Amino acid sequence: MERILKQAKNPLAGAAAVNTTRWALFRVLKATGLLVETGSGGLTKFNRSQQKLEKTHWLDAACVGKSTQQLIIKGIKPLLITANGHGSRQSCRTDKYGFVRFVPYKVERLPA
Repeated sequence: MERILKQAKNPLAGAAAVNTTRWALFRVLKATGLLVETGSGGLTKFNRSQQKLEKTHWLDAACVGKSTQQLIIKGIKPLLITANGHGSRQSCRTDKYGFVRFVPYKVERLPA
């Protein structure tokens, strides 16, 4: 029973990490002196639906916050990038203790 209760709390660990990171990033950006604005998912949806925009990631990003008034997106084409995996390729392979077994690049010593 105790193990099940621990697992039930585990999904919240990821959400807590995201929230902590989000607010740390917000504080760093605010410290730059630039105008920084946040908004909820509900506000983003409201802004997007007011302007009759389709739901896409790039339009959601443009509709975040209170300052979204009128977007001019005619003729705008977002850059579409696809991430392609490389199978099991890793930048370095480690043994069971975490030490590097394989380095995919040549390592040379500097002359003494």
